[in-house]
This record gives sequence, C-alpha cells and structure tokens, in this order.
Amino acid sequence: MGAGVSADNPKGGKVQLYRALKEEFTNLAEVGDEDAAAAELAERLGCSEELLFGIFRSASPAKLKQPPQAAAAAAQELESESETTPKSPSPAVTTTTTTSLASQSKKIVKSLAHSSYPNFICGLDGSAASMLCFETAMKLRKTKGRLVGFNIEDATKVDLPAKFKWGAISSSVEVTLATSIPPELYRLESVLKVESDTTKQAFNRYISSVEMEAYVCVGCSGRKGPKEDSTILGSVADLAMRSCSQPVIVCRRPIEDDKEDRSFVICVDMTERSFVAYEAVLNLVRPRDLVKVVFVAHAGEAEKIEAMRSRYETNFIQNGLRDTVSFQSVDKEPAEPVHAALTKFINEEMPSFVVCAPDPQLERVEVLSVSENLVKNCNKSNFIFYKVPHSEEEKEKEVEVEVVEEVVLAVEPTTE
Repeated sequence: MGAGVSADNPKGGKVQLYRALKEEFTNLAEVGDEDAAAAELAERLGCSEELLFGIFRSASPAKLKQPPQAAAAAAQELESESETTPKSPSPAVTTTTTTSLASQSKKIVKSLAHSSYPNFICGLDGSAASMLCFETAMKLRKTKGRLVGFNIEDATKVDLPAKFKWGAISSSVEVTLATSIPPELYRLESVLKVESDTTKQAFNRYISSVEMEAYVCVGCSGRKGPKEDSTILGSVADLAMRSCSQPVIVCRRPIEDDKEDRSFVICVDMTERSFVAYEAVLNLVRPRDLVKVVFVAHAGEAEKIEAMRSRYETNFIQNGLRDTVSFQSVDKEPAEPVHAALTKFINEEMPSFVVCAPDPQLERVEVLSVSENLVKNCNKSNFIFYKVPHSEEEKEKEVEVEVVEEVVLAVEPTTE
C-alpha cells in the first residue's frame, strides 16, 4: 500500500491507515471497477468485500463487522443471499433524502438562533403528558411567539372517554390561550388520521405540514400514562426525537414559573453544530436564568478543554452573559463513555433543561448515541434537541473516527 502504510505496519496511525486504504481502493477502481478493487483488497487484507464496501461508501461498519477469518464464508453466504434478497434502495435516493432533512434542520435551527420570539407546536390528546407540553410551551413562549395546538383524531376510536375527545381538549386549552395570547398568534385544530397511518406517523406528517419554524413539544407518554420502565419513551416522542426536522422539546416535568429561575445545561463538543445549538437556546433563556455550557473530557485533554473554554467564554463576554452563563468541563475516565459522565453530572444538577445537538443524518437515525442515552437515563430534566448537520469537513472526520477501529480490526493480523 502507498505512503508506507500497510496492514502489518500501520506506522502512519489509524486514521492514516484508513485514508491509505480508501485511496488504494479508489486507485484500483479507476483501473478496473469497484467490484474488482474490493475483491483484490479483500484478498490482501483477509476480510470480506462487503466490509470494504461499507467502509468506502461511508455506511455504518459496525453493522458489517466480522472477524477476518470468517471472510470467505461470509462472502459465500452473501453471494447466495443476493439471488433471493431484494436489492436495497439506491444510494442516490438515500443521499437525496438525507441532504433534504439535514438542510431543512439546519435552516430551522439557524432561524431560531436569530429569532427573539420562538414559536411552538404541541400535540394535544387530553393526557397529562400533553397538557405538560402545552404548559411548557406557554411558559417558554415570549410576547410575539406563535403557538399551534393540534389533535390527531382516529375515526375508529369511538369509545374514548370524553376528556380525550377534541371538544373537551380544545375547550380546556382555549380558556388559557384566550386570556394570554392574541387570537392571531395561536391556532387549534383537529386532524383526521388516514387509515393507513399510525398515530405517530400522522403526528410527524402534521408537523411537517406546518409552515412555521418552531419547537415541537412532546411528552414521554400518551393516554396510557408513563411506562413502568422510565428509560422507555412513548412512541410519538421517540419518533419525533429521531426524525422530526424541527427542534424537539421532550417534556418530563413542569418547569419553573415566571417568578422563579430556570436552569439550562448545554452539552457541547468540538463541532460547529453544538455551537449553533448554544446560540439557538439563548433565545429561550430569560436574563435571570442560569446556563452552564458543559464539555466532557479526560485529564489528558487539557488543550481541548482550554480551547473550548476560550471559545465560549469569549462569546459570553461579547454578548454580556458572564453573570448568568458559565463554562464547565466534566471529567471522565479515558475509557468512560461521554454519555456516562454526562448522565452523572446531569442527575446531580437536575437542571430544568438539558440541551443537545444530535446529528440529523438519516444513516444515523436509528441511534442518537449520546443524546439518546441521556434522555433515557436522566429522567428528572426536560430535553431540547437541535438537529444541526455537521459541516462537510466535520462529517469527513466523523466517518474516519467511526470506521477506523473497524478497519484495524479487519486488517490487523491475529496472533495465535
């Protein structure tokens, strides 16, 4: 392999090894084709062609991971399956959908970062959780902010108790709205669910149809009440958190009244998207609310900690925020997951809101990693998710980090 890097001697480091492998694949593909290139590299490295395709096409290698010694058997199995298994959707279709969701999410969050009067969308089904969402939106809303409350009506559920029917729900919230918001700034409506949709699909479909950049408030449970296992979210909240392009507020507990201070913990990393989320949430914060910008690192990462501290504290000074906004680094052990260190910190602090910036890319929609772990294990706080995509440079670095361990596992010779 080029650049003095090989499977037996990855002297350039793991990231360099990944780059060299990808460059070698590209060069071989230019001479022949991708199938031939993958076959030649797989033979050299003792791994499967499927693993290499997953790596070089930026798929999730964790799903394709297999020990090198199983490569031949796996390749044969994949070949036999290909005759009977329908082909996956075209990569071009996936890319288009991913790009659309990412760009839409970024546009919305950027807009909210520059809006002094954020808007809110609340699903209303008569449950205690949905009323908590409504109350949260009303408390966070500022003078000119708009609010949309909606109900998904299922024509097949004719025996619902009266409190779960739209007449009772709308009458209840209308009393509060009519005395708090000018009529042109709010809207209430019930939408009939089409037969082929589930409730959660209808919920997301409605939100997508609202031509307003807003926060979507969801509860952790529906009419059936909270789950016995507090780490399990309701299906609507779970789907909204993963696939809604609007920022999502997961409401777990009542927030403080207007006369009381609220607290926000903003989880940041080295990416630009977490800084955009920080800027956006400042428009929800009142002047007296307390905000902590939290960065997780271990003791050996002093330079990263100082770089992050400098960036955010400079912003605090520029915006006159030093009295209420602070930066704090949270220590973790070298092998400790980031979400574990954050979970301990958040459960000790119990802030009103925890703010995260998960990646909205579709290829990562199954797992929100740190964010998902936090919302499931920190059940004393509300959460705000801003789904801002990485920049192209950040995405390239992330792909390298995700796949490099898989590459090393695939190419490192095993010792007997």
